[in-house]
Amino acid sequence: MIRAMRLMGAGALPLFLGFLLDRLLLAFPASGMVRVPLSVLLLFAWGYFAFRLSDSLQNAVLQAFLLCAFGLLMLALTLYQELVMGSYWGNILGYGTQMFFLPWLSLAAFMAAPFTNIIRIWPLYIIIWAGLFLTGCVGCIRKQYR
Repeated sequence: MIRAMRLMGAGALPLFLGFLLDRLLLAFPASGMVRVPLSVLLLFAWGYFAFRLSDSLQNAVLQAFLLCAFGLLMLALTLYQELVMGSYWGNILGYGTQMFFLPWLSLAAFMAAPFTNIIRIWPLYIIIWAGLFLTGCVGCIRKQYR
């Protein structure tokens, strides 16, 4: 129970990372040539984070889901704002839902570019959450086989 709560709480880390990255990008603008490798590095860090926090005796997929549960909430709020309301809320919650996905936005856009010419952001958020979940699964599964 404690480990599950720790995993769920740790899942909020990308939100704080997104706020920090937003401030850094505003202070020091960077091109995609810098942001995409940074996104890849942060994705590997997420897998390592999952590896360190997971328990080798528990179900790896469930642990990865618990780690990504906060992200699923952020995804649901983002999709609601995008698809139902048609705009983001003008408060910290509307801003925060976008900041959660910011660290991996460049990578998702780079990966999706050859397959789509639609300029919508919400599919990228789905790709990011799926990438976080899969990376979390890999980290948790590696822990079981260690």
